[in-house]
Amino acid sequence: MTRIHLGLIIVAKNDKAHIDISNQIKNREVVKVYIALVRGVIKENEATINMPIGRSNKDRKKMAVDKKGKEAITDFKVIKRYNGYTLIEVRIKTGRTHQIRVHMSEIGFPIVGDEVYSNGKNPFNVKRTDATCSKIRICTSNN
Repeated sequence: MTRIHLGLIIVAKNDKAHIDISNQIKNREVVKVYIALVRGVIKENEATINMPIGRSNKDRKKMAVDKKGKEAITDFKVIKRYNGYTLIEVRIKTGRTHQIRVHMSEIGFPIVGDEVYSNGKNPFNVKRTDATCSKIRICTSNN
């Protein structure tokens, strides 16, 4: 995470736990749920975005939807609609760099406060990306 992001960090208590958690992440068994405020009113109550993501050809510091990129799947569900904004719950099935930011911007609903993927528009003068990891589920063993 960078200084402009909020979220959760998983810390393993020992090597066995570290290996177990790493395997769950690798096998996409970890459930990651985020809450985000996006600019624009989303009409659908829920949807899946399935667009590959790769390094941007225009700006190598950014990621972008790219047919040569890696698979990236994002599910979202509307929590509440506001005047010009939508609060959503987001579940990522893959873990690409900037996945939520890239996908939401690509479909025309950039995350509030995201100076990189929102065309610089920031009406609330938010100083961070407003997508926060709200839940994470991993399996633990009793050993």
